[in-house]
Amino acid sequence: VDNVFPIAPVRQWVVTFPFDMRFRMAFDTELCTQVLRVVNSCISSWIRRRARDYLELQSVKGLQTGCVTFIQRWRSDLALNPHLHILFIDGVYIENDDEPPVFRAIPGPLRKDLEHVASRIAVRLRRIAGSEDSNSAVHELAEAEPLLAACGAASVQKRIATGARAGQRVRTVHVPTQDEKAAVGGLCAQVDGVNIHAGVRVPASDRGRLERLVRYVARSPIAANRLRVDDNGDVIYELKRVWSDGSVAVRLSPVEFLEKLAALVPTVPVSVPDSGPSAVYGPAVFSQTGGHHEGRVA
Repeated sequence: VDNVFPIAPVRQWVVTFPFDMRFRMAFDTELCTQVLRVVNSCISSWIRRRARDYLELQSVKGLQTGCVTFIQRWRSDLALNPHLHILFIDGVYIENDDEPPVFRAIPGPLRKDLEHVASRIAVRLRRIAGSEDSNSAVHELAEAEPLLAACGAASVQKRIATGARAGQRVRTVHVPTQDEKAAVGGLCAQVDGVNIHAGVRVPASDRGRLERLVRYVARSPIAANRLRVDDNGDVIYELKRVWSDGSVAVRLSPVEFLEKLAALVPTVPVSVPDSGPSAVYGPAVFSQTGGHHEGRVA
């Protein structure tokens, strides 16, 4: 992290998308690139405007933001769910003509701010989804790799694509809930299927916690300590948290398990918009794009 992130506070923005976009994002790299550009632009714009108002500046000119984006393709139940974990510098750098940029922290967002950002993202995503080319990659995949397309579509819907249980929902393992519901809350908002969570913030001085956060969002989809095979030969994969209906794990046959893994494999990497110099740090691309620095990890 010391080679990528400056000594500054970092906030994690987690953004998930409407169900009707998830399958297309999973297999359409151009669409995923456009979505990445929209999300980072909307969050960056909010940060710069928030800094302008908080610091009582005349405009956002000369205010620089930065982030590294991790694209995850899975949920804790191995369902296909492309979403973004974006580590944004929680503030701005102010450019001076003859002096090095100066960092200024800003107050974090409120729920109404997240609703505003989610609304802007949702509006722009509708424009993208409504374009003539928005479904071309999906149609090409269905013609070239019909089995992969079927596995992906079923995974988004948490269903099975192959075998005797084709079309049925993924089986789960339950425990008594004792009338308890899953915890809901925190700094989050949802508008038109776009969900944003921004409650995790790492202080500038806590580099160890920042590294742990980076390792967490860059993890692989399978946690070996949550995976086992039961006496019937079924694959049991434990969820990270108990669901509100009492589900603690998903139950898959060996073939169903392979089906879920196949859907999670990215076809080709997503590209960052080529609008400035970039440098590669391990698996991440970190690039400067005008008033914003962005990176991605697929």
